[in-house]
Amino acid sequence: MRLLRRAHFLASSAALAVGGFARPANAQTPLPPSGVVRVGATPNDTYASAYFAQDAGFFKKAGLTTEVQTLNNGAAVSAAVAAGALDFGVS
Repeated sequence: MRLLRRAHFLASSAALAVGGFARPANAQTPLPPSGVVRVGATPNDTYASAYFAQDAGFFKKAGLTTEVQTLNNGAAVSAAVAAGALDFGVS
């Protein structure tokens, strides 16, 4: 049985990880018919990345028209995504 040294293992793992992310990704489904991506988030600073991205213009820079909706808690966000009322949720 041949043992791998830690350095060789980490180098090979990093090479595999980088190689896996080198290809461009395609969306699984097209944008909704309205062209607006609906994002739900909770009103606290822990999960405020959707609000920050909208305020900084990251969505617009990526060519997305987004609508960030505030929901009371993570369970409400998850339920809205599962029901199809939101396209993405942060919780």
